[in-house]
Amino acid sequence: MKIIPCWLVVLVLFLSAAQPVLAQVAPAERAAAKASIQQAVASGDLRRGYDTYDRFVAATRQPDAELLSPLAADELRAVAARAVSDPRLQIEAWERLARYGDAQAPAELERMASQRPDSPVAALANGALARLGDASAAARLAAMASSSRLQDKSSIVEAIRRSGLRDQAQVLVPLLQDPDWATRSETADALGALGYKAAIPEIRLLLSDDEPRVRASAALALMRLEDPAATTRAEAMLRSNVGTARLDALEANPLSDRGDVAAAARQLAADPDPFNRARAAEALASDDPAAALAILRRVAEEQDSTARRLAARGLAVLRPPDLALLRRLLEDNAGWVRMYAAGGVLAAAAGK
Repeated sequence: MKIIPCWLVVLVLFLSAAQPVLAQVAPAERAAAKASIQQAVASGDLRRGYDTYDRFVAATRQPDAELLSPLAADELRAVAARAVSDPRLQIEAWERLARYGDAQAPAELERMASQRPDSPVAALANGALARLGDASAAARLAAMASSSRLQDKSSIVEAIRRSGLRDQAQVLVPLLQDPDWATRSETADALGALGYKAAIPEIRLLLSDDEPRVRASAALALMRLEDPAATTRAEAMLRSNVGTARLDALEANPLSDRGDVAAAARQLAADPDPFNRARAAEALASDDPAAALAILRRVAEEQDSTARRLAARGLAVLRPPDLALLRRLLEDNAGWVRMYAAGGVLAAAAGK
């Protein structure tokens, strides 16, 4: 019979006894960090809250979306409060807060929707409410589409498209003849995205529009709707030297091979223009999130705030999330970047 050395028995017993203590250290530290962050937010001292979070992550080497979420929510409130001259940004911030349980946010969106009815601001606010499940907001958007009091209907088109209001698609059809070429283009885009095949005859007319961008939007919409009238234009776009045109055509075609889409996106990822690289990352996000993340990390370093905004938008929905980068972008000097980053943190904390 083997005799186990006495020192080994003692060591085993010590380690066995120590395990429960070690297991309790991290939860205790986390609870203390959480309480400190909540106190910092309550007192309006975001700097102290960020410092507490950063010390916790440095000690545990583990980013924590739930711990970071109160700071992200407060960042969204600050963005909304400061963006008085940019109601679009305010609406985006309030929508994200409402989506993750802020009680004040829906009332703010209602206020913006009713304060200036028949305005682009009201359309965007109603769009946010519709995405949050407000059926009355969707009905208001449908009424606004035919209102003579609102000349620029592009915000209504955007709101209906982003909200996925397929039942409201028919109200957009008259806007295919809008005097503003950008509205015609956006309307064709929206009808294609909403899958409204009844609009095919009207969209076909735009293939001979005077504005090239309208013709391109019409072709892409018809591709999404599987209309053969788009075949010639689609083939031209696929042969194009413009990487975004090829990628757009591949993504619009329901029959495209996902490998071809990914290949076009990877080719575009080498483009010197950061906006095109962000577009490539968006296309790669579902098939190759690691490649998309690598692209977005580089775009997030750009001096141009619009490029960083696109990077933050992509990072906010990328899964798994890069919490370390989202945390850094929460202190970007551009409100749009902070808004997207904060929304990304809240989504990660909610497991979405």
